Amino acid sequence: MRITRGNEKTGKTTLSITRREWMRIGQSAGWEVPDELPEEDSGSEPEANPMPDIQVTKYGASRFFAVYIDGELLCVTVYKKGAMEVQHLLRQLWGMVQDKYA
Repeated sequence: MRITRGNEKTGKTTLSITRREWMRIGQSAGWEVPDELPEEDSGSEPEANPMPDIQVTKYGASRFFAVYIDGELLCVTVYKKGAMEVQHLLRQLWGMVQDKYA
């Protein structure tokens, strides 16, 4: 996985992740991740997985922030802005995966 901070022109953060890494992350979080792309001539549409609940909260009594996926701790950041960026990227990534399998 590679997270790249934006360049001076765009200021956007990009997330580069392989399909294998995405499937490993999804499976460890308990998401229903398909093993392979559905066949186009199958005649039935696959059910869309609902977006998991991604929350940013204070981490215990510390000054840090935690990102939780469906109540399970994913990461701890020093700044809230960093935790919000992780949340944003996960939601964006989830949308891209859903579009790909839809």
